[in-house]
Amino acid sequence: MKTRIKKLIFLSLLFSFVLSLAACSANSTSNKPSDPNQAVDPKPNQDKITFTLYFGDNQAMYLRGEQRTVTKSGDTAELMVNELIKGPQAKDAIVTIPKETKLLSLEITGGIAYVNFSKEIKTNHWGGSAGETMTVYSVVNTLTQLPEIKKVQFLIEGQKQEAIWGHFYTLEPIGPNPNLIADQTGQTGSSNNEDQVKPGDYFPLNQGSSWQYLGDGNEYASFSREVLYVQGNKSQIKEDNGGTVSTSVYQITDTAVTQIYFAGEDYIAGNILNQPGNRNITVIKAPIQAGTEWTAGNATREIVDVKATVNTPAGNFDNCVQVKITENQSTSYEYYKKGIGLVKREFISGNDKISSILASYSLK
Repeated sequence: MKTRIKKLIFLSLLFSFVLSLAACSANSTSNKPSDPNQAVDPKPNQDKITFTLYFGDNQAMYLRGEQRTVTKSGDTAELMVNELIKGPQAKDAIVTIPKETKLLSLEITGGIAYVNFSKEIKTNHWGGSAGETMTVYSVVNTLTQLPEIKKVQFLIEGQKQEAIWGHFYTLEPIGPNPNLIADQTGQTGSSNNEDQVKPGDYFPLNQGSSWQYLGDGNEYASFSREVLYVQGNKSQIKEDNGGTVSTSVYQITDTAVTQIYFAGEDYIAGNILNQPGNRNITVIKAPIQAGTEWTAGNATREIVDVKATVNTPAGNFDNCVQVKITENQSTSYEYYKKGIGLVKREFISGNDKISSILASYSLK
């Protein structure tokens, strides 16, 4: 009896030992690759994301879309901006952000993307109004493709600046400008027919209309403008810069907007539309196209752009007519938006720069 019990115990231990060996063998096998020559992917299952970036064309006039596929990591908006900083891959596109620039942070609140750049986006920028336009709308038009972003607020080292690159008003968020985007045939979104517009379209003078301008560089650069009287194709305007009230009379024809009367100090707002004129200064002249040039008093005026973009406290205006005024010791620029009128004026003489920019307006 004892012998039989000993045999049963021995068989039981032997069976357990065999099972243990089998289990060890299975575990050892499962930990080895089925193919010892097969490489193991160190970054398995990485997701990819594709989006469109906007860079300037080789003439810095329009934006061209470029698709970019990258590994999805972190926030999509941040990925977009960092890819913009890397620059375009297409040979016929230009860089819009200096390559030394760093994206310090990006936060989205209430539809506004607060994009915080390092100082190099300003200090290393190449300048010029065209260059500014490409930089601003490269970022804005790229980011506003995301449904949660409607506008972009530019920050430098965490701070807002009035005009980061010298021309654009950047204290307020900026919305997209689809008219700057060229399609694959090279056409833009603008449907304006320049051959059909008239100078008066850029100088609306209805009685009761008014404009307020914010100035910089001179205590009298801020001013208000109001249409007091209208008779036929003549309009009388009062301007008040806080120090002086002046009166101008403009005559509008199919070919020109001409200032035919000016009084530097006129504090009695009487109707003078029937009085003789005392000057003949053409402000805007047809045809409305780049290259149109004329003499106005002691200055030479020239339309240098008909697709200028001006960002103001009163709004973002594209397809503006930019008029360059050249005198002996100074250069000025005036920007006119169809249906709105003067939206910006700049005066440059040596190191002096005085600007007036549209802050608000009321059209009748």
